[in-house]
Amino acid sequence: MPPRSATARRYLMCPPEHFRVTYSINPWMDPAKPVDLKLAVAQWEDLRDRYRSFGHTVEELEPRPGLPDMVFTANGATVVDGRVLGARFAHAERTAEAAVHAEWFRAHGYRDVREPEHINEGEG
Repeated sequence: MPPRSATARRYLMCPPEHFRVTYSINPWMDPAKPVDLKLAVAQWEDLRDRYRSFGHTVEELEPRPGLPDMVFTANGATVVDGRVLGARFAHAERTAEAAVHAEWFRAHGYRDVREPEHINEGEG
């Protein structure tokens, strides 16, 4: 087996500025357990900074009020060889995120951005 070598990667992250758990669409979400926003921001910044310290590129998606789950950017699209398959979220609470992600990809030079016909929550 050949030795492994490090490869610089590119990540899209969204600061948790509006991250809250105000509804429940999966077993891990409990509105009775509030988010410690100060801790969430610190953890997010630490992760972003670690990626960068390893030589990775971190792009940032601007958070939007009313879309608390945008911090889960892997759900926003699947990207392969510069081609983007956007998201179609199963839950109404996340529907508006799909357009925000597609807009970001188009604004950053991705020419082949497709909207799915069926439920597709990106790489999540």
